[in-house]
Amino acid sequence: MPASYELFLRAPAGGGLGADELRAALSAHAQPGIRVDTFVGEGGDPARPRGVDLALTEDGGVDGLLEAAFALAQALGLEVYDPQLASEVTELDRDRVRANCDEVRTFRADTLGEAGLLAGLPAPAPAGRTRLHLWLLIGGIIVAFLLLARGCRHFV
Repeated sequence: MPASYELFLRAPAGGGLGADELRAALSAHAQPGIRVDTFVGEGGDPARPRGVDLALTEDGGVDGLLEAAFALAQALGLEVYDPQLASEVTELDRDRVRANCDEVRTFRADTLGEAGLLAGLPAPAPAGRTRLHLWLLIGGIIVAFLLLARGCRHFV
């Protein structure tokens, strides 16, 4: 299953991370429900990655993702980038990131049916109203067709 929300941690231009330093920081700031991938980049050296990608999995919470991202960023001197917002984010943007994550999770749950993503979010509206509207639309089409057929009979 694809991740429901991601944050990218990148070294400033031209920088890289030591493998040992990265391993120690990742183990110190590990959070359940977060997938961690190192970012090497095109033509990069795997022994000296340029950053870390954090992805919120289905059972993870956005607060844990934010905690891990900002703790790692501070420990490793990285910048946090939110690809969904298409901008760099700081500690001051926590509410904006949280709101956007909730919006993304709700959209994915509504359009893709990924119900597990809705943990902690308000319950969706019941489908009863939608079903009522569908039946009213079908009834209206039938009535319009009968009236049209009745009107055409007079011209024949």
